Amino acid sequence: MNEAYLRELVCQTSHQLWLRGLVAGEGGLVSVEVHRRRYLVTPPGARRAALSPEQVMCVDMGGQSIQDEASVEEAAWRPHRLAYQASLERGLETGDDRQAVGASILATPPGVLAAVRCGLGEALSVASVAGDDEAALRAALAAHRAIALSGLGLLSLGATLAEAHNRVEQLELAAAIELAAAGHAVGK
Repeated sequence: MNEAYLRELVCQTSHQLWLRGLVAGEGGLVSVEVHRRRYLVTPPGARRAALSPEQVMCVDMGGQSIQDEASVEEAAWRPHRLAYQASLERGLETGDDRQAVGASILATPPGVLAAVRCGLGEALSVASVAGDDEAALRAALAAHRAIALSGLGLLSLGATLAEAHNRVEQLELAAAIELAAAGHAVGK
């Protein structure tokens, strides 16, 4: 896919997440691999409701902008970087990149995060790790495509941006069902 199309897709995805209340303001981070070890990401400080393709940043594996001196905040980029690195390493080890991570989203879906706090993460197939525990995150990445990171949100991974986005929305619906079944209040 070409870069212009992917920039537009990052904006559309960010807007859809904002519309559904799965990110707020300038929160969350959407990323997609545009070329080997080059990623398009939502920029810090830009509202997700009105993001334009020109605002989308292109960064290297370290989160440093390709165009200028800007960079993505390390704490926000770390989960994405680790997911891309783990995917790359798996592909090199196995010679099979069919399960490669091509996109990642860090969102704050309230139902999913509430379900995880209530101990229902396993029912959703969502791993839960401390947001700053790199070793635990690496271990979770080996077996999960959705990981709740305390203090950060939900990391959703996919081969494509659509797959990562769909996973966030599907998990939010599943969390509402699990919370309702467990007798917890659900609502927007």
